[in-house]
Amino acid sequence: MSDAVRHAREGDFSQGVDFGILEWQQIRLTPSLRGWARWQMAAGAVKALAMISAPAGLLLPLGGDDFGSRMSGEGFHGDGLGTGVHLTFWFAAIGQAWVLLDWWRRGRERSGAAVACAVLALLSAMVAPWWFALGMSAHAAQGILAPIIATGLLAVAVLVAHLGASRPTVPDRREIELAQRVQALPEVEQQAMREERETILTILQERDLIDVARAEEARATSLGEWWRLDERSATTPS
Repeated sequence: MSDAVRHAREGDFSQGVDFGILEWQQIRLTPSLRGWARWQMAAGAVKALAMISAPAGLLLPLGGDDFGSRMSGEGFHGDGLGTGVHLTFWFAAIGQAWVLLDWWRRGRERSGAAVACAVLALLSAMVAPWWFALGMSAHAAQGILAPIIATGLLAVAVLVAHLGASRPTVPDRREIELAQRVQALPEVEQQAMREERETILTILQERDLIDVARAEEARATSLGEWWRLDERSATTPS
């Protein structure tokens, strides 16, 4: 049983059926897209870590008990702290640059998560020079300014870009690009997705989660575009 079929059979749809998630579960196990989907998930995880790297870096000088595991540490100081700051804040700068690049590529749409992480990165960059100087010499403290300043400046750029964006220039760009990938699959893989769709829709009907009309609408929707069903549900008056 595939993840999509299992989710249709066992998932909690108390807030309504999320067709986009069901189809993504199909897509990520489709042979021609499996490697690409794994790369997308891995890249997303790395990007998320980079976006929170700056505030996490402020924890470097801290020590203490490790959650009752009878291990303790004194935190980073001196050269070790300098190395840690360079690693975490250059990583944070890369994260902010990544967010800015995605903002440009994906239609200049505003993201609340990007704004929140940029605010945290900017505040961290403002606090960091004073905070880290407590654990290193004046010369060493000057040596860590480059990644901190780069992170702060890029965070400001992200904030200006996202807060100044009124709406995406191309709505649903990411979803449209994914749909194009799916619709370019070999016919045998498209047919396999259609057959699995039928199984999913049958299960959803058996669970009284969708009616016949909704099932027919889902069948008529092109492969890779089930997310449009979620959009229609959100805009349909209850």
